[in-house]
Amino acid sequence: MDKRKLIGGIIFLVLTFNFGFVTAQEDLSPEDRRPFIYGTLSLASNIDPHFAWDGSSINFIDQICEGLFAYDLESENLDIVPILAANAGIWNENSTEYTVELKREIVFHDGSLFNAQAVKWSFDRLTSILIQGRTPFAELYKPLAEIYPTRPLLLNETRIDSEYEVTFKLNYPYIPFLSLLCFSGSKILSSLSTPINESLQVNSDVLIGTGPFIQQSHTNERTQFKANENYWREVPEIREMFWIKYSDPTSLQQSLIGGDVHMSEILTSDFYDKFESSEEIELSEPIASASISFIAMNNDLISLPLRKAITYAVNYSYIINQIGQGSFMQMTSIVPPSITYHNPNVLAPTMNITHARKLLMDHFTNQSDLLPGETIIDFGVITPTSSDEDWRNFAENTPICDLNYTYNLGSKNREDIGFLLKDNLKSVGIDLQITGVTFEQYFLKITGNFHELELFIAGWGADYNDPSNFINPLLRNTSLSNGARVNDPYLEQLMDAGLLESNSTLRRDIYYEIQDYTSNDLFPWIHLYYGVVRIAHSTWLSNYPINSLGYVYFYPCSWQAPAKTISSFNLLLFFTISLGTIYFIVIRKRK
Repeated sequence: MDKRKLIGGIIFLVLTFNFGFVTAQEDLSPEDRRPFIYGTLSLASNIDPHFAWDGSSINFIDQICEGLFAYDLESENLDIVPILAANAGIWNENSTEYTVELKREIVFHDGSLFNAQAVKWSFDRLTSILIQGRTPFAELYKPLAEIYPTRPLLLNETRIDSEYEVTFKLNYPYIPFLSLLCFSGSKILSSLSTPINESLQVNSDVLIGTGPFIQQSHTNERTQFKANENYWREVPEIREMFWIKYSDPTSLQQSLIGGDVHMSEILTSDFYDKFESSEEIELSEPIASASISFIAMNNDLISLPLRKAITYAVNYSYIINQIGQGSFMQMTSIVPPSITYHNPNVLAPTMNITHARKLLMDHFTNQSDLLPGETIIDFGVITPTSSDEDWRNFAENTPICDLNYTYNLGSKNREDIGFLLKDNLKSVGIDLQITGVTFEQYFLKITGNFHELELFIAGWGADYNDPSNFINPLLRNTSLSNGARVNDPYLEQLMDAGLLESNSTLRRDIYYEIQDYTSNDLFPWIHLYYGVVRIAHSTWLSNYPINSLGYVYFYPCSWQAPAKTISSFNLLLFFTISLGTIYFIVIRKRK
């Protein structure tokens, strides 16, 4: 027997089998593909849309429940599109009633029918919970409570016009209402499977919606979903999905590299090179998130000239490039780039030590400019252009002022920013002390004990796509989230006008002015950075809608994973054919 023929025959056999196997893998139906596994550091702690306000819980809810409207996560501007609504809806002349036609022939996971009654039931339940003050996000549905204190709740009534049409009657005009309908608290629930007065229990109840995925199980360590085979749109390609909780980012990212996890948005810069060099992993380009981080300066304790000078003393480039290492984008204004009416003309602050020194010297050497509690300062022979060593010595011996920076322990980035700020401010003659406190202590300070704070670092993320969702809670003089104690009459007028204006062009101009005024005239904060959204995922996954809101949503995805396992039958068949061929070529030929 010719050995070359023998080897050639075996190679031909193996190639034929492999080709057939690969072809079979490509032709697999979604049902036969292995489950999709999403890795995260936290799972849902609350599965009830009318009570949940943390990101992990909202991500869970978004797979299962739907609202009348949602953001198009694949559009740069987060356009609002109808989901359970049949169209964009119609406002009445006074913008106090909004009528929505509903889609038909949609059912909940429990088989009950979606219709106007389901919409009314869901919003009546939400309204009851809001009135009782039992939900943490009540303020979102009372956006003009300061202007309308006798009727603070936005929604007055959900009226059924027909089986597939509802009208929302509002207590006052509120143009961002459509954006509020995209918030998770406005999801539509099944009256058949949801308790009217009690919250769904996270480890014992099942959330029922109309969405693309059905909850199979949920524990503190793992969540299991399956595709909704009766979904009113096409059935998701991901037929089975697990969300797995990891204890730390390192083990999660190692699992992604090892193939045990197929996607994560929990990434650290030290893994970027590994992801980029892997043929099995795709690393997305970073985009600015709809979240901001800033250092609030207590406006009651720190004067405007001092706040302005501090703004010019900060080394923003170091924060973005060295501390952030790819996780930050420099902040320009209070409204992130992807949020409606972001003002692109507001420029990012820049470090200018000489200018900061001049501002301080001009202010503290002019008696007529001094504010209560401030005194004339003798700067001696130093000038704005004196050496850094001279200014640092001045800060050590006779500082312009002593300030304190507060951060929550456990956040290395916030700690590093504090030490950088301390170093930067020495160069302009200011001495800064750094105080780290537990998160519980930190939270109490920034939500009420403002008198204990001078400078503190904080962050804010979007609940829905409207600039008022950032500006009003953080800058309104009556807001508990206004830790900087901003109280500016002109700004108050602008905020009221922005909420009441119905003309989109005029409304845009108002919010442009708010951003320009706060960034270039008021200086309530040190603007630090926008967060970054970036994901790494298996190349088997495609069409994931990465978005600035950081929403996790798997319905649009294509999932081309191989089969769950290579069946024992296929392996047995392969070896049987191989042995039979060898027998035929070698033994039978010899006979």
